[in-house]
Amino acid sequence: MTKQLQSQCALVQGYYHFLMLGMWMGRTMKRWNDETMKRIEDFTVDGFVFDGVMIQKLLSSAAKHPDQENIMEYMTFLNGVRGVMMTTHEMLDGSTLYHRYVRDLLGDQFRDFEYLIRWLRNVLVHMTDPRIMVSHEWFRAIQDIDAEWKSIDISLKPSKVWPDSSDDYLVRVRVDLATIKHNTRLTTIISEYQLYALTRLCYDMAKRYRA
Repeated sequence: MTKQLQSQCALVQGYYHFLMLGMWMGRTMKRWNDETMKRIEDFTVDGFVFDGVMIQKLLSSAAKHPDQENIMEYMTFLNGVRGVMMTTHEMLDGSTLYHRYVRDLLGDQFRDFEYLIRWLRNVLVHMTDPRIMVSHEWFRAIQDIDAEWKSIDISLKPSKVWPDSSDDYLVRVRVDLATIKHNTRLTTIISEYQLYALTRLCYDMAKRYRA
């Protein structure tokens, strides 16, 4: 394994660990009380001052609206999933070794998996709307490669990919391009659960390849 590929595998793992910790922190913020928040003060990193009062306000907002997604949950979801998709795309595109490894793992589902990663990477990297809206323009990167690409249909369980796996998540994604309307929210097309499951699959592949 090249040093670059090893670093990329580590980066995929890092993004997934960030996703887990960030989502946990986002949920935990909702339970913080005023007394805890009052202890938060300004702090510095390399001389730059981070505003304790602003942090208090953000935490207070999360605690007052526990039924709503807070800034920590939103940004963690966006950057964690985007980071895994972006790096996995670079590994598949830039390393024949990793490309062959994933192709051999997934068999006849590999093409749809590769296209899904490429498409999600395009959507998330070029996203400018906080609602993560999908534009028809983002399908073109796939269709320029394969004009016959009209849909994605993936059903993957870890135990089917790795016989020694006891994980029970399921990646089940169906995307029919003809039915997607312009400016549709991403999580309307692919559920949040499926995005997390796909992210976990990418993490597991990178972790096992790196081992």
